[in-house]
Amino acid sequence: MDIALNPLVWGDGGITAIPSVIIDKHLRLCGSLALKAILLIFRDQSTYKDENALREKLKCDSSDLSDALNYWAQSGIIKLSDKDEFKSPDLSPAAFGEIEAEAFDEKKEEGKKTAFKADDSLRPFLLTREEVSAMVKNDKTLAQLVSEVQEIFGRTLNSHDLNILAALYSCYDLTPHFMVMLFNFCKNMGRCSMPYAKKVAEDWMDKGIDDNTVDSHVDKLTYLMSVEGRIKKALGIERNLIKSEKKHIEVWVTEYKMDVDIIVKAYEICIEKISKLNFNYMNKILTNWYQSNITTGEAAEAFSSSKGKSDKQREESEFMKLLEQNYDKE
Repeated sequence: MDIALNPLVWGDGGITAIPSVIIDKHLRLCGSLALKAILLIFRDQSTYKDENALREKLKCDSSDLSDALNYWAQSGIIKLSDKDEFKSPDLSPAAFGEIEAEAFDEKKEEGKKTAFKADDSLRPFLLTREEVSAMVKNDKTLAQLVSEVQEIFGRTLNSHDLNILAALYSCYDLTPHFMVMLFNFCKNMGRCSMPYAKKVAEDWMDKGIDDNTVDSHVDKLTYLMSVEGRIKKALGIERNLIKSEKKHIEVWVTEYKMDVDIIVKAYEICIEKISKLNFNYMNKILTNWYQSNITTGEAAEAFSSSKGKSDKQREESEFMKLLEQNYDKE
């Protein structure tokens, strides 16, 4: 096959200059979304100067786009803020050169891996295909992990996926157990995406989650998701919950130890009083009940009934006093 470029393609539409390093070094590593994003930026930097414009054009997930742009920022191709400084791009023919197998053997002898806080100095996404292949070939644990992740995601990992997986394992020092829990969690979230897994891993590490606490953390997140689903259904919410609403639910469920019934009761009072759903208003009701040791729907119902009777009795008493006063005047 002799591939030929149609000269008419140049036309009158102009030419977009692309640095050779984008093709020579990053084409096989950056992923399709990152490639599309950088092409748009080179084509019209004034139009595609922020994530909103790129996301609208590419119709992509915000977290995936953020990962794609971070790839180019880490590579020194772009910067994401006026406050940032450009990193010096690696313009050598091959990033990092050849990796010696002995380096991985020495790393394995350092002892059991433990998760640590994510750091900007780490270099995910910047391993070459040869480097990743060498890691998988010389590290049986990583090779087994690749197999397990492919089984969890139900597909073969591409070169970009393998690059992120190798970075999580080698640069972030995540244990295989931690990573299996991570990828199963992503699957349960319906997000079998390696960039998404990286983002979740960084969030967990920033919260101090390690190999000893990852099981309980996943259990907590799974339970919260289940409760959130029940609350959304009970309250008739069809959209995704925003961050502040999720935080309220987490406090109600994990700190206040409240059941779904009492949350629904607070919602009913909220609608009765202000005629709309308002998590802040509900939080005031539930916090007041928690401080009064009311944590179940049954207890809240009894409290509301008792309060209603008290209010009615007070109104009747005031009415009788008014009648007496009028009678005395006559």
